[in-house]
Amino acid sequence: MNDEREHPDPDALLLQQADGHRGKLKIYFGACAGVGKTWAMLQEAKRLRAQGLDVLIGVMETHGREGTASLLQGLPVLP
Repeated sequence: MNDEREHPDPDALLLQQADGHRGKLKIYFGACAGVGKTWAMLQEAKRLRAQGLDVLIGVMETHGREGTASLLQGLPVLP
């Protein structure tokens, strides 16, 4: 018996996308801890939310920094 399920063709799924909108990936790179990666990401999230875009925090580690934790105010966090 063959338990393999048919998977949809990814290219066909992309063609079905009505608005043709493509997401963006932004990478915050820092060589060591404390250089501001999390701070920059949260600032960007606040800016995008102010523009009316949907923003959701999936995982957040503040490393005990109060300033970083305060940036979470007003941003939805996935439980």
